[in-house]
Amino acid sequence: LQVDSLSFHLVQILPVTSYGTTQYLGAAPGGGTAFELTPNADGTWTNTVLQNFYSTGSSGFYPSGLILDTAGSLYGTAANGGAYNWGVVFELSPNKRGSESILLNFNGTDGRGPAAGLILGSNGRLYGTASGGGAYGGGVVFETRP
Repeated sequence: LQVDSLSFHLVQILPVTSYGTTQYLGAAPGGGTAFELTPNADGTWTNTVLQNFYSTGSSGFYPSGLILDTAGSLYGTAANGGAYNWGVVFELSPNKRGSESILLNFNGTDGRGPAAGLILGSNGRLYGTASGGGAYGGGVVFETRP
């Protein structure tokens, strides 16, 4: 598996499956990927691309790390793209390749450029940070529902 080592994020679900993201790689024009790694009996791994992020269009691109909820859904942020091109919060289903659902399109006033992963609160809501936007342009802490 070749990745951009500066932009590689991985969450491992023991003992079987791991999920992660890459930035700048994937189908052209490369805006990153979300992938699943499954161990094989011979010690090798099978890589399955769950989502290609394209650096054009209204979908998010340049994803950060993923988190997994108890129902098996994956959540992450993408620093660019979306309806306003300021980034998104997205949901993926590992059982459906290419299943990206946009949960939040950042518009600048509610944040822009979410380049870090999310936290899943005990209340079931997602929390994160965006490095820009907000009332004074210096970033925000945000909350959204899955």
